[in-house]
Amino acid sequence: MEKVNLSQCWPDILYFGPVWGQDGGNCTEIFIKGGTRLVDRRRTKGVLAALARVFARDLVCLRDNIRREANRSHSLPLMLDPKMVLVPVKARTAYIKDEGTTGYLVLNKLMRVEPLEKEGSGSRLIFQDGLEVTTLLSAATVRQRVLEARSLSQPGWSEARVAEPPAERVYYVVRVAETSRGKLGLWRGSCGRRPGC
Repeated sequence: MEKVNLSQCWPDILYFGPVWGQDGGNCTEIFIKGGTRLVDRRRTKGVLAALARVFARDLVCLRDNIRREANRSHSLPLMLDPKMVLVPVKARTAYIKDEGTTGYLVLNKLMRVEPLEKEGSGSRLIFQDGLEVTTLLSAATVRQRVLEARSLSQPGWSEARVAEPPAERVYYVVRVAETSRGKLGLWRGSCGRRPGC
């Protein structure tokens, strides 16, 4: 079992996630357009890091930026490139620590998400070339993550989420700075009300 050359095959990747290898080790299966299934000896975290290196992206910095925008810290979509937006899904149940449970689908290769027959038992991801992958997440959860990833991949996504402060708050900060000129060295902070309120 060898390492997959991700710099050559990344445009054709549909999905990658954890799988147990023939020797019982933790490996990653990578589904490529055309129905090809490759097995990489690295863990999914290692494949994700290698894929980020292909695009010269720092995963820690990328996650920090997205964490601030999403207001949560786990299961965040990752935009390595506009053509490589990764949506995390739960691929399997871990039986021991550090086994790895998260797989990643490529956003622009996903065609639809369907619930499995049993209620609450997971969902089926259907890709453009007909590949089907099952996840342990509900269809509603996967759809929510896909919508979040689509909003992330829109141009100017971070600027659209920044809200302007209310006018009365800006007025109060400027007013306090004018009246205390020379009395305070450096004034920092904000207050939600004007004087006399």
